[in-house]
Order: sequence, then C-alpha cells, then structure tokens
Amino acid sequence: MMKDTNILIFGDSIVYGLYDKSMQGWVNRLKNYYDNNHQSVCVYNLGIPAETTKDLLIRIESEIKCRLASNTIILLAIGINDSQLVDNHNRTDIQSFTENVDTLISIARKYSSDVAYIGLTDVDDTRVKPVSFNRHKSYDNHRIALFNDSIMNACASNNIPFISLSGLLSKDDLTDGIHPNDAGHNKIYKRVKAEIDSIFIKE
Repeated sequence: MMKDTNILIFGDSIVYGLYDKSMQGWVNRLKNYYDNNHQSVCVYNLGIPAETTKDLLIRIESEIKCRLASNTIILLAIGINDSQLVDNHNRTDIQSFTENVDTLISIARKYSSDVAYIGLTDVDDTRVKPVSFNRHKSYDNHRIALFNDSIMNACASNNIPFISLSGLLSKDDLTDGIHPNDAGHNKIYKRVKAEIDSIFIKE
C-alpha cells in the first residue's frame, strides 16, 4: 500500500450515497474498508446530489488543492445528470458534455498522474420517464449510453483508465429507477475497489 494516499472521489448523488440506508453509499463503504485495513489511505466523498459536469468544473480545482497528499488518486464519477432531459430538452448537449469531461480530466491531471473516470450506471427506463421526484425530468438508457461512450472516448484520448459500470446493476438494485439501493451500492463498491487495487494501489 502506498503511504499517505488521498483518494478524492467527485460526483453526484450516487457518489454521495443517497438511499443506501445501511452504509451511506459505495464511497463510504470504500472509506470504511481503507480505514480498517490501511491507515495511510484517506477517502474523500466529494459527491453533490444533482450536480452536472458544468457544476463540478466550478469547484474541482479548489477541492483538489486543499486535499493533496504524497499520493493523490482522483476518481471522476459524474455525467448521468448531464444526460437528463428536462421538459424534453437536453440538460447538457453532447458536445458541451464532451468538452466538460476533457476539461475535468485535464484539471485532475494537473495535480495527479493517478486519475480515472467511472462510467455511468443504467436506469430502469420504465420508472424514470419522468422520475418520481420531479415530473419535468427524465432519463433513458439510450441517451445514457451516448454519454457513457463520450466518457470512454475521452479516457482513451487522455490515456486514463475507464471503469465501466454498464450492466452492473439490475432493476432490483435501484430504489427509484435511477439511484442504487444498498445492494446496488455494494456492487459498485466491489467493482471500484477491485479497479483501484488493480490500477493504483501498490504494496
């Protein structure tokens, strides 16, 4: 395990851990694991519900600067809210989204060579057109896939790892058609932890 490592995880409500009643999300599960097994690793949950890539661009650099360590791993996990339709209009167009993702990666790489982007999760199409908590907002897997492909291509262009979550969650793993429940967060935790250990963590 690398000494004095900070893992900064940026994202939205899924990173924040909304609706995981048992352990407050996959990031908190990751934090608990490293707290209990590797005292030199500190995990920061920097997820804000409803955030988009445009929102994250405003704060990402200042958030990174105040949390740098001897080793800093930066994980970006944002984009599903960009894919959202609001009153049948794009919340973020795909070109702007692609530019935002490239800029986020560029900023992260200014401060660390250990950067990865976590892909988007699938939704239950039958429950999110519109979503239960806002009749003006909706999601669909076809549009999410387009945004996910944009992230994957940006990762390839910038030579950073892409951690795919496509197909990981079933409809039973979602509380409201979009947000993971306890079981869904546990699946994401296991996938991301395995990737972190494989890509970044060195004994």
